[in-house]
Amino acid sequence: MRGWLIVVTVGFALVLCAMIVVGLVIADKPHFGWLVGGAFLPVITSGVLAGGIVMLIGGFMLPERKTWRGIVLLLWALIAVTSPAFGIMFLLPWALLAVSVPLVIWLLMTMRRSRPVAAQL
Repeated sequence: MRGWLIVVTVGFALVLCAMIVVGLVIADKPHFGWLVGGAFLPVITSGVLAGGIVMLIGGFMLPERKTWRGIVLLLWALIAVTSPAFGIMFLLPWALLAVSVPLVIWLLMTMRRSRPVAAQL
């Protein structure tokens, strides 16, 4: 089921893009402050929710969902989906997500490589 792995990767990319944009705005307000407007918060929140939901659905459909790799992906997606509920404290769950980004990238890459050739068709 290579398609579900692609779905998980797309959801991860959506959440990561939103986190990068928020990080750029926070880190360098003079250069990236123009991004912040009336629609900034709803767009970022929608991106994180959509990416987390897509990643959660794809993670549930993966054959590896019962292994530690699948559980890590599902937990990462669950934290991403629930992070907007923390309001101003969204930076705490995002810090956990940001620290674990290299692990998730490594998991996605190894899961992609570990598929047999016949399963990729």
